Amino acid sequence: MKFIKNSIFPKITIVIPWIFAVIWSVLLWKLLNNNETRTFLRTIDPANIEKREASIEKTDLTGIFNKYDGSFSDELKESWPGFRGKAHDNISRENGIISRLNKSNIKLLWEISLGEGYAGAAIAHGAAYILDYNSAMRQDQLRVFSMDNGKEIWRRAYKVSIKRNHGMSRTVPAVSGNYCVTIGPKCHVMCVNAKNGDFLWGIDLAKEYKSEVPLWYTGQCPLLDNELAIIAPGGDALLIGVELKTGKIRWKTPNPQKYVMSHASVIPMNINNKKVYTWCAGGAFIGTDENGTLLWETTLWNHKVVSPSAVQFSANKIILTAGYGAGSAIFIINRDFSINRLAEIPKSVFACEQHTPVFYNNHLFTVNPADSGASRKQLICMDTGGKVRWTSGEYRFGLGPFFTVDDKIFVLDDNGILTMVSADPVNFNILGQAKILDGREAWAPMALAGGRLLVRDFTMMRCYDIKEKK
Repeated sequence: MKFIKNSIFPKITIVIPWIFAVIWSVLLWKLLNNNETRTFLRTIDPANIEKREASIEKTDLTGIFNKYDGSFSDELKESWPGFRGKAHDNISRENGIISRLNKSNIKLLWEISLGEGYAGAAIAHGAAYILDYNSAMRQDQLRVFSMDNGKEIWRRAYKVSIKRNHGMSRTVPAVSGNYCVTIGPKCHVMCVNAKNGDFLWGIDLAKEYKSEVPLWYTGQCPLLDNELAIIAPGGDALLIGVELKTGKIRWKTPNPQKYVMSHASVIPMNINNKKVYTWCAGGAFIGTDENGTLLWETTLWNHKVVSPSAVQFSANKIILTAGYGAGSAIFIINRDFSINRLAEIPKSVFACEQHTPVFYNNHLFTVNPADSGASRKQLICMDTGGKVRWTSGEYRFGLGPFFTVDDKIFVLDDNGILTMVSADPVNFNILGQAKILDGREAWAPMALAGGRLLVRDFTMMRCYDIKEKK
């Protein structure tokens, strides 16, 4: 285009759009970085944004198998076989753990690079099992590493296309005997032989049960119990019980209300001398018996974005919590399995955004979310009556994991600093810190077996020896 020489009009027509573009960019940046806006955007019902179907293309879960030169450890007999450990409570029953933490009294045994994400490992048969995602190959990959030296033993992978959304992988495999079950980011369930990697069966939850892939992908970890895999699809079924040996659906809990899959996992409990499965769905909190019969359902806990699982802290009382302003609530399960809410606890007192609180020594421990006001990102100790006994004050931790062992609490912050705290319900007593990871977003659940601690950040997993030296 040719302009009249020395005319200022063309210059104005060029400059003015740029001025408006800059102003709009600044306003948009301020809007998106406002705390309330971020919370709103992250708590919108995913069903209103898009139907997040697990796979447009058909996924062959049989996939591809590769064998490597690693071997199962004969030395390591202990295990951490799935999400939250053997008893599903994030408490290790081991002892002989270090009494003080510093970089000189723990030993790095090995490290491996992983795809971007937050998937944690299970430990069984002397090996670490982790469901990784390889962006270059577009594969979910169940990778198995020797706990002795980190050498890969075998890998089973299947093709699935995933776009980056705060990383890709999120879940922890479950291992029981000769079975290993995984749930991938897009709701693909796979069961393999835990020793040799042979494919046994698979389920595409979105195709078969109309599950909606949650915002930020699947965070649910499978539960293995009494030769069954207990999975919570949402969609056409609240829960399903799948035979580990055959993949046959033994039972299915109907879902007439169409509650959706959350990021929470199914947790088994014993309530009123009855075995129950509990699940915080997107929109309700439900419980079934061991045959999938619905025992209770309440919408008094109806948050759409829920990551923490339910925690039992007495014979018939349960605490539920979440981030994004939800806070916590305490429920009682009556003898007839009706359910009542006993109390609501504000986010400023007790909550958790990603991980599940720990009930230990008759007290509840959590790390409060970033929107908890003065107690944001602090480790909190609360008694069962809802009274806060202590907070960690100047020590703040972010979205990292925590667990208890040997009367100690281990807490990992976002940037890979591990803190050890006494599990004393009376006083906050820090027992040391060490920088154990170099990357960012160290959010994956930790696992401990035989004094060997598995931790990971966004792209790296490390194994440390944290046993007390004799």
